[in-house]
Amino acid sequence: MTATASFVYGLAFGINQGLLDRAMYLPVVNGAWKFMSTTALQENGMFGYCQPVGGSPENNVNATSTSDFCVGQFLLAATQMHLMVSEK
Repeated sequence: MTATASFVYGLAFGINQGLLDRAMYLPVVNGAWKFMSTTALQENGMFGYCQPVGGSPENNVNATSTSDFCVGQFLLAATQMHLMVSEK
């Protein structure tokens, strides 16, 4: 989720600013956001599947792994997704 959230933020920002073609990139953003908001963001409010600092994804990432910076990246992506939805 650390990288996914960053990519969603960047792509959604690009779409919102008119820098990226909406038709081309929106399906990618929506697919990633769906996973982020329905699987990684869990019912108890935890945002999981985050790679820890200095960790490797194959040994350290699961539904309960989280970190401050990963949650921050999720919130950045959420702001751009909110802007995208509210501008429709």
